[in-house]
Amino acid sequence: MNRIETEYWKPHPEKPGYVVYDKGRPAQEVFAELRSRLEAAGYLPDEYFLLDRDWEDGRLWPRDGDIFCAVDYGGSEGIYLDIYLKYMDENNKSHTTRFATGKTLGESETDLDRMYLIASAVTKAFHSDGVHARYVQVGGHDNDHNAEPGAIIHLNRQEVKTAARSLLETRESLKAQGKPTEVQEQLLHRITGSVSAHTKALNDFKITDAKDRALLAIRDGGAEDLADALPELPKSDYGELLAHAAARPGRTGAEMMRLLLNEDAAMQGAEYLQACKNAVDLCDGARVFLLLNKLTERVQEPGDTFHSELVTYALTYDEKRGNIYNLARDIISCRTAEQLRFVHPHFTESAIFGGRRRLAEALIDKRVGLDTEPGRLFLAAARQKDVSLAERLIKNGADIDGQYFAALRRCVEDGDLQSAMFLLKCGADFEGFCDYITPSAGTVLPENVRAFMRDLESFWENGMEDAEQAGYADGEDEYENDEDDCDMEQD
Repeated sequence: MNRIETEYWKPHPEKPGYVVYDKGRPAQEVFAELRSRLEAAGYLPDEYFLLDRDWEDGRLWPRDGDIFCAVDYGGSEGIYLDIYLKYMDENNKSHTTRFATGKTLGESETDLDRMYLIASAVTKAFHSDGVHARYVQVGGHDNDHNAEPGAIIHLNRQEVKTAARSLLETRESLKAQGKPTEVQEQLLHRITGSVSAHTKALNDFKITDAKDRALLAIRDGGAEDLADALPELPKSDYGELLAHAAARPGRTGAEMMRLLLNEDAAMQGAEYLQACKNAVDLCDGARVFLLLNKLTERVQEPGDTFHSELVTYALTYDEKRGNIYNLARDIISCRTAEQLRFVHPHFTESAIFGGRRRLAEALIDKRVGLDTEPGRLFLAAARQKDVSLAERLIKNGADIDGQYFAALRRCVEDGDLQSAMFLLKCGADFEGFCDYITPSAGTVLPENVRAFMRDLESFWENGMEDAEQAGYADGEDEYENDEDDCDMEQD
C-alpha cells in the first residue's frame, strides 16, 4: 500500500520533468486518511483516536515533518498511543509536538501488543513504500474484557493466500445470505492490504456482485477497479457510491468522486446530500463546491430543504469535531436567501454572541432569522454593543420593533437598561413601545418596570446624546478574528 502523502509538489518552473515543493497538506486531511486506513483494517484504538487540537482548523503539515510513535500504560488505566510530529521551523529550530492520541480500554499484555501493532501500522503508513509483513489478530475479545485474550500471529506468504481465500469465500457466502461481513473485511485488509487488488490477482476467484466490487474498490482506494465495475452497475447505484467516495480522504477519493459525477446518472437528493455532508466531515471545501456545482445536473429535485440542511450540518459540525465555521460561511455566501430559509435563527444569534463577525454578516445578508426572530438578533447585537451589525440587520430588512417590540420587552424583563438605550439609538420606536407596554385600566406596572421606563424616557427626551458614554461603539474591534480558512484547494 502506498504511504500517506504529507506534501504537495508542483512542476519546476525552469526544469521540465522536475518538481519542487509547493506546500504541506492540511494536517486534518492527513489524520483523516490515517484514521480511514486504520479503521479499514480494524486497527482503531477501541476507546478513542483523536487529532491534537493544535493541528486542527486548516493548519498545514510542516515541510519535512516526520512522525514517530510512543506506546505505554496510562497513569490510571488503559494503554496509550501517542503520535508525535518532529520538524524544523523557518529559523531552523527543532520542534516536537503531539499530533494524535489513541487509547485502548483493556490493559492486558495482548492489549499492549495490539497497541504496538497499531503503532507499527501508523509508522508503515508514513514510511513504507511497498509490500511489508502483515499481522492478523485471530479471535479476539470484542468488548468483553474478561474473556480469553486473542492471539496475534505472523503469516508467511503461503499462509496469507490460504487465509485470504478462506475469508473471501466466507465473505461471499455471508453476502449471499444478507449477513454482516465487516469482520471478514477487516481481516482481509490486514492480511492483503487491498481486497480488490488481491481478488484481481486470483485467476480462479472473483467477487460476483458488481456493486460489492465497486464499494470494495472505494474502500481500498482502487480508482481503476471502480471504473471497471461501473459498466456492470445500474445508474441508480451511483448516488450511494458517490456518498462513499466523498467520505474517502485524499486524492483517490476526489478522483473517484469526479469519475462518478462525470457519468450521466440521475441521483437521489438524500444520497447526494449525504455525499455533501461527507465532504464537510473532511473539511474539504473543494469537494463540497464540486458537488454543489454539479447538483442541478445530477439531482432533478433536491428538495426545498437541501441547502438549509447542508448549511445546518456544516454549522453544527463544529460542536462535534472541530471548528469549520469558515467552510460553513463560504457555503452560505454562495447560496441564496430563499435556499437558506429553513436554517434556524439560533445560528445567527450564536454567531453574534460568539464574536464570529464574518459568519454573522453572511447569515444576516442571507436573512437567516430576520423574519422569524428579529427581536433575538437585535438583542444579541445590543448586548454585544455592535452598532454595525444592528445597522446591517436593518439594512437587510429586519424590523427592530417586530414581534411586538420583542427586543425592548426582553430588556425590560432583564433590567438591561444599556441594551434598551442601544436599541433606541438604532431606531426603536420608544413612543410605540410606551403605548404597547402601558397597562390596561385598573392595573399598574411593577415598580421596577416603572423605574426602568422613567430612566429610558429620560434618555430618550435628552436626545440620546450620552449613548457613547454608556459604552456604545461600532463593535468591530470587540469581535475576535475568524479562524484561518480551511484549505479549499483540491489535491
